[in-house]
Amino acid sequence: VYKRQSEDWANKGYDIDSFDVDSPELQPNRFIEVKSSTRKKFSIFWSENEIEVAQALGERYWIYFVSEIDINNKTSPNDPEMIQDPFNRIDPLNINAENTEFDKKCCRRI
Repeated sequence: VYKRQSEDWANKGYDIDSFDVDSPELQPNRFIEVKSSTRKKFSIFWSENEIEVAQALGERYWIYFVSEIDINNKTSPNDPEMIQDPFNRIDPLNINAENTEFDKKCCRRI
């Protein structure tokens, strides 16, 4: 079960609240930011707000990356790459210089 947040709140830091239907409280347990590219290789723009939210939510934050988008048909031949805890895995602020799992270009916070 999910609720699309980006329609109501553009600055929430993610697009979708995902709910575990077996949870008695029906609280979101996964917060999903959807990214896409016409390229095959992972390449995204990640806003400062999204980075901050990803850091705060940790393992509950996910990026679903869809590659090779056909813009005219709005399709992709690929399933999304699902990246849990992207703040630590992608390391957008280069906190861990040894983290080379993802190629990235980052800017400093001002």
